[in-house]
Order: sequence, then structure tokens, then C-alpha cells
Amino acid sequence: MGGGRAGRARQAHPPALPAEAEQWSADERALAEDVLAGRTVVVNVRKGGPHRRLVPWLTEQDLVVYVGHASNRHSWPESDFANPFVREARTDRVRMVEHYREWLADQPELLRRLRAGELTGRALGCWCAPEPCHADVLAEQAGG
Repeated sequence: MGGGRAGRARQAHPPALPAEAEQWSADERALAEDVLAGRTVVVNVRKGGPHRRLVPWLTEQDLVVYVGHASNRHSWPESDFANPFVREARTDRVRMVEHYREWLADQPELLRRLRAGELTGRALGCWCAPEPCHADVLAEQAGG
């Protein structure tokens, strides 16, 4: 599994939902439709997670950008947008998200990339969704 390449040119016409989308949950279909409409969404990349049927299709269509840390437990690459406060999730997820929001405000290069649309219209892959997550901050900043 790749992490999607945020700098890669997107398809001129967005793909349609595949036939197998009928087997997806209502949430997965809604997220896919949002991405196809150009909105930024957050998806859970866990193989057994709530978006397990959606993520492979998003990856195949180059519509997912992983925004977490690399690990020997998975094949997603390290993201520049990864959360440096991830350990706080175990004790205070809401505060962790606020720490990320404050940290991001002091990251001019990441903010420039967000303003340039690098994450706009993409599915941001993380491990937290649907729980509060730093990817929610990125989606807000990207115009999700």
C-alpha cells in the first residue's frame, strides 16, 4: 500500500464509484462521494477498520494521502504532516488535537503546502478516524 502522492497530478475527470461500492457501508460511500466532489475527508487506514473496503479503492485512484508516522507494522510512508503529539491520544485526545493545531500554526512550509491545495479533495489516511484526530485539523485547513 502506498501513501498517495500529494504532488502528483490528479485525473482530469474524477472516477465514478466502482460496482463494489454497493457492498460498502453508508459512511464509506458518503466519504467517497465527498472526495469525488472535491472535499477533503479523513479515513481510517486500519485493515480491519471502519473504512477497510474504501481505502483500497482510494489508494488505487490515488485519492488517499497518509498523514501519519511510518512504522514496521505497516507500509505507509512517513508524512511531513504526521502528528508529533500522537502519544497524547492515549490520555487526552482533544488536547492532542489542540496541540497539533497550535503546532501547525507555527509550521510555515506545511501551511504553504496546505494553502497550495496539496491535501484538498483528498482522503487523509490516519489510524484514529472516526475519533478526534490531527487529520481533522488538516482537513479543516484544506477546506474539507
